[in-house]
Amino acid sequence: MLLFLLNHGLILLVISFTIFLKEEIMKYIIVAVLALQLSGCSVMPELDSYGTTSDVRVAQNISTNELLPGTKLLPPYVTENPRDRQALASDPYVSEAHNVTFPDVSCGVQQGDIVIYTGARKLLFVTACGEGKLYPIAVGREGMQWAGSTTVERATPWPDWRPPEEMRIREAVKGHDLPVMMPGGLDNPLGARAIYLAGTPYRIHGTNKPESIGTDASSGCIRMHNADVMDLYSKVRVGARVYVLDKNGMLPNKIAVQN
Repeated sequence: MLLFLLNHGLILLVISFTIFLKEEIMKYIIVAVLALQLSGCSVMPELDSYGTTSDVRVAQNISTNELLPGTKLLPPYVTENPRDRQALASDPYVSEAHNVTFPDVSCGVQQGDIVIYTGARKLLFVTACGEGKLYPIAVGREGMQWAGSTTVERATPWPDWRPPEEMRIREAVKGHDLPVMMPGGLDNPLGARAIYLAGTPYRIHGTNKPESIGTDASSGCIRMHNADVMDLYSKVRVGARVYVLDKNGMLPNKIAVQN
């Protein structure tokens, strides 16, 4: 009987001590989170009913005029992969991507987020509070541009291309017969990498038409030079937020095609 009471007493003591530890740990976590928020970098932004962050209005309010160039261009993407090297050799593009800084009002955009400026045809990859890398892009043609907030669903090297049926029908009217599927390769319109955007038919991807970068040329996807999309692919993470601003620099509450 004494042994029974001792055993149960020990168990109760362990449970009580564990609860005490959890409470103390939670106190430290709460203090750490509050400290980070006060310092200007939010840890986990609060989501509104549309799944976008209230603080992302910061990204909306950053005009491309406020993206201040760094002191030098980024080094060109370097790879030892023969297929990648072939893709880079086929595009004489000299990278225009560069480091930038921007007003970090409460860091509404997080490290790893992507902000797309449709009107300026630029893509900002956020590297830290108030810092990022800016790449030139091509955006959708008139009537095929869209805006809203989404996330990175997955990313693929040398993706296969499966044009949607409506695209194949639309292009057939113009006399262009598109394949049901085209395997990844130098002639593939998706280029060397594709970053798929959740809940949409759109991707951020490379291109086999580098001359289109800087224009309104696509059916809604975001095109990049192969060198730049390879660089972005090496940094982006699944689940990262992607904010696509319309041509007026505004972010709608939900994903919408812009007419």
